Amino acid sequence: MQIESEKELKWNILKRLQRLPYDQIGLIRRSVMQKTSCTQSKYYRVIQEKDNDVHVLIALAEVLNCKVDDIINPDYEFKDPQLTKNILEKIE
Repeated sequence: MQIESEKELKWNILKRLQRLPYDQIGLIRRSVMQKTSCTQSKYYRVIQEKDNDVHVLIALAEVLNCKVDDIINPDYEFKDPQLTKNILEKIE
């Protein structure tokens, strides 16, 4: 039952993010890259494994063990600044 609600939650996040204007998703992407010290080339390599930025954000949230809302929030600070390696290993 919990798995189903988790899937539902992800679907709702996905739908909400897909309604965002493209430039807003770009801002979120840059924010994520800054917060995680992830270079653009590494980020785009990760994106190629996913359908689009929205799926990448959801994957990042899972890896970072936070909510997508936290990633979207420009004031949110990740607890561990050395996350790039973990992110790339888990998403790739």
